[in-house]
Amino acid sequence: MLGTHHSKMMILFRHDDTAQVVIHTANMIAKDWTNMTNAVWQSPVLPVLSELPEHGSIGSAAGLTIGGGEKFRHDLLSYLRAYNPRRSVCTSLVEKLVKYDFAAVRGALIASVPGNHEIETEYGESSWGWAAVRRTLKAVPVQAGGKPEVVVQISSIATLGPVDTWLKGTLLRSFAPPTKASTKPAFRIVFPTPDEIRRSLDGYASGGSIHTKIKSQQQAKQLQYTRPMLCHWANDADEGQG
Repeated sequence: MLGTHHSKMMILFRHDDTAQVVIHTANMIAKDWTNMTNAVWQSPVLPVLSELPEHGSIGSAAGLTIGGGEKFRHDLLSYLRAYNPRRSVCTSLVEKLVKYDFAAVRGALIASVPGNHEIETEYGESSWGWAAVRRTLKAVPVQAGGKPEVVVQISSIATLGPVDTWLKGTLLRSFAPPTKASTKPAFRIVFPTPDEIRRSLDGYASGGSIHTKIKSQQQAKQLQYTRPMLCHWANDADEGQG
């Protein structure tokens, strides 16, 4: 499994000795924060632990509950430590953040880090990328009945190959709960059209942040198998249909 890296996150240390983790989709430029639609997740305010751990210790993930604060803390600190293979980039940050109490956090952190990674490790499935998505979603209860859907919203579609083997067999399967074949979820991809870009705040200029290609034969084949999944924003299509 190949990992790439494009982090958008802030860790805030406040004057009252609390901390907060802020994960966002915007690049750190004014235009992204003023003229584009983005999402932000904020942790609760984190107090200092009443009993401090050993210097820089992040502990083991064994037995930690997915979606709980201790697991989130472990995965966040492991992610920050992944910056350090060649030189100490985040060591001081880890040593400072490890002193805070994450008990109030309810959520799972799924990150990607640079390099090649084994999908299966001695501790189970990888902590990174789509393998971590698959492991995390196994812990989410799914109600029976209905027509399950998985909806994603993206602004870039990379090279996925001329056939849908990787997209459906690897990536999208990671988002599907372990259910019977007859109840596999439908996948929807919200992706902007040229007219929706034209009507945005910055008009066609905002298209510089939206990436996909259809010039080569392989890219044309990719569009052919992804097109049935493409959808509009419901409030930007006629009668919410598209």
